[in-house]
Amino acid sequence: MNSTKDTGVVAGPASDRTGRPHRFRGLVGTGLAGALAAMAVTTLAAALLHWGARPAARFVRTAVSLTVISFVPAVLSGASTATIIALLALHLVPAAVMIPILARSLGRRQDAPAA
Repeated sequence: MNSTKDTGVVAGPASDRTGRPHRFRGLVGTGLAGALAAMAVTTLAAALLHWGARPAARFVRTAVSLTVISFVPAVLSGASTATIIALLALHLVPAAVMIPILARSLGRRQDAPAA
């Protein structure tokens, strides 16, 4: 009943799964670094807006610059053209809505008399 035939099959991890955990950890690390950098830049921008002259104009320049910078990872991702366009649209649509609204509210705050 015992067979000594060698079938050549070796048990081991599937070859398509070896790179996924490492890639996922790299993606999480990159996302965390990006979130921390965005938080630092946002805090700095808020401080400049709060204590600077003409906060609405400074906000618009800062927000537009950061929106353009946010395009870089999407373009460099190596994704398909449709995915890149979708990612860019997902940055542009909120920016096109939020930047003018927030700039108007800063402009009203600037015109209001100091308390």
